[in-house]
Amino acid sequence: MSSGKFHISNMRFKIMTAVFAVMLASAVSSLMVKAAVTISKAEYEGEGRIAVEFSTEVSYEEVKIAVTDSKGGAVDAVIAEMDDDELEFVISNYVVGETYLYTIEGVRAKDEAASAAASGAANEAASIPVSGKFRIPESYGVVPVKQVEYDEDCSQVEIEFDARVEWETPSAVITSGAYNKVTGIDDYADGEIEISVEELQKGVVYRYTITGVRIRNSNEPFGSVSGTFSY
Repeated sequence: MSSGKFHISNMRFKIMTAVFAVMLASAVSSLMVKAAVTISKAEYEGEGRIAVEFSTEVSYEEVKIAVTDSKGGAVDAVIAEMDDDELEFVISNYVVGETYLYTIEGVRAKDEAASAAASGAANEAASIPVSGKFRIPESYGVVPVKQVEYDEDCSQVEIEFDARVEWETPSAVITSGAYNKVTGIDDYADGEIEISVEELQKGVVYRYTITGVRIRNSNEPFGSVSGTFSY
């Protein structure tokens, strides 16, 4: 083979090698840019609120959330809060004991976004949806009572809940023995109920039962909560 032909072949080999290297670098860069964000954990925080923690800092663009139940039915979900490494959303009409699947779109790692911008690959940096599951423990179906106080000046018992609640035709019974001390319900809101009672005695243990209440945003039937108190 003449030196001229060898030179041309060598040039072609170098060009092909260079083209292959560029293509490989581009493919690797694209794969790096398009790598999905990973989820560190997802925790149920009560009242239909779920916190999703990412394994790295992220950026957001046109974020969407979709949630389905174990049968594939769509569940209403709204994004409540977003920060550098966590996103929180709220679902409505949930069922305790149920496992749900969520999918988040529009999230990608901050360092990948920066790398894409620096390399001019912004158009290749579309985020990949991330998915996970969460379960609502049965314990979240029970309305938690934070404290019970008796105001002897106005003969009123105030029951404060440790979660936001909602009501349907509430009623109250407060007894020591068989006699109901309740004379009426003065007020009720998403965190408490105020009950008028006949005068209570110091040192006596009273039992209360409140009906027509459930934790806010749940799909559980309205039920009752009971306990005891004294003053």
